Order: sequence, then structure tokens, then C-alpha cells
Amino acid sequence: MKKYIFRCIPYLAYAVLLTTIPVQAEEESDREREEQERQETLEAEQIQRDADFNAKEEEKRINEEIDKQKSEAELYDIFLFGMDLYKEKNYRLAVTEFKRFLFLTEWQIQFAEKSSEAVFWTAMSHIQLREYDKAIKEFEKIVSKYPNTPLAPNALFQIGKLYYAAYTKNNLDYNYKANNTLKVTSRDEVISKLMYLESMYSKNQLVDDAWFLIASLYEHDQENKLALQYYQKIINEFPESSKIAVIRKKISELQLK
Repeated sequence: MKKYIFRCIPYLAYAVLLTTIPVQAEEESDREREEQERQETLEAEQIQRDADFNAKEEEKRINEEIDKQKSEAELYDIFLFGMDLYKEKNYRLAVTEFKRFLFLTEWQIQFAEKSSEAVFWTAMSHIQLREYDKAIKEFEKIVSKYPNTPLAPNALFQIGKLYYAAYTKNNLDYNYKANNTLKVTSRDEVISKLMYLESMYSKNQLVDDAWFLIASLYEHDQENKLALQYYQKIINEFPESSKIAVIRKKISELQLK
């Protein structure tokens, strides 16, 4: 009997082993399934967290954009208020508002063109206040700081126009009087200022206006031959100029002298 039992032990162990293997395999499969489900849950939670974060970031970006647009609108209102003051001939306060706008928009590239306008109208306000030196400094600021904006050529022309008026004591709509602080005694200095417009913006329509002032300058000093050269130059280079009729009349008058 004992021998029989001993003989059966290997078979019994094998039988136990056979019944154990499927159980272990099943348990292993359960663990793998549980691990996979856990990973999937973690991934789903991470995806949800990312989605929530992105949604919050997008909401934050939208709110910032709204605030930015709101802020920009408020800044434009300052500029417009300055323009209203200028139109109302309240030039001193207009300068204050334009400078406030420039201070608040400094280094903000999206305001470059509007900033050049603020500087331009600051200069024009100084002209109305007969502060010609200050006006020139503001016009020069446009050329140096905002050279690619539409008002840069006009700023150069206004500088030349101021120098011309100071030299000839011509009114030029700026009401020059005895208290004018801008002193210009050299004709070459005036011509240099006017020619600078041509050298910087040769194709700009204001070049013919600069040449017209140069011709008028020579005419003022009774150098009619040089005046005729510049009047003719305008006809040749700017045949569509609004001054053509006036220039032809001047040429006829000068040729009779």
C-alpha cells in the first residue's frame, strides 16, 4: 500500500500542477487587464486635465485680447480727444493730450502710425501757438522715429516751409509776427531743408511743393534765372501738379523782366 501511495505522488503533483496553471494564467490575465484599465484611466484623466487646462488658457487668452482691444480703444479715445481740442483751437490742451497718448503707447509698434500722427499734430499745435522751434523739433522727431509712416514726408516739408517763412517773413497761413523765435538768415539753409525732402522721398508728391518754395525763394531774392529753372523743373517732372497754371503764369511774368 505504501509503495502504491509513493508511486501515485508524482501523478498527484502533476494533477495539482495542471489545475494550478490555468488559475495562475487567469490571475495573470486579470492583473494585466487591471493594469491596462488603470493606464487607460490615467490617460483619460490626463487628457481631461489637458483639455481643462487648454480651455482655461484659451479663456484667458480671449479675456486678455478683449482687455487689450478695450485698452487700445481707450488709447485711441485720448488721441481723438486731442484732435477735438485742436479743432476747437484749444492748442495747449491738445498738446497735453497728444503727449499723454504718446507716453502711453511708447514702444508699442502697433501704434507707430497713429503715434506719428500725434507727433505731427503736436507740432501743428506748437505752430498755432507760435512756438516754431518746438514745432520743428516735433517734425524732426517724426522723420527720425517714424520715417516709414505716411506723415514723414509732410513733416520734412513743414520744416522747410517754416524755414522759408522765417527767411522771407512770408505769412504762409502761419501768422508770423515780430515775436517769432525762429531765426533764419541763410538762404542756403532754407534750400537745404527743402531739398532734404527730395533726397529722402524723391517720388513723393510734396517734392514739387518743395521745388515751388525754392523757386519762390530765388524769386524773392530777385534771382529770376534760378527761379525759372525750378519752375520749369516742376512742369517737366510733375506735369499733373495742381500748381501748373500758377507756375506758367509766373514763368511768363519772369520772362518779361
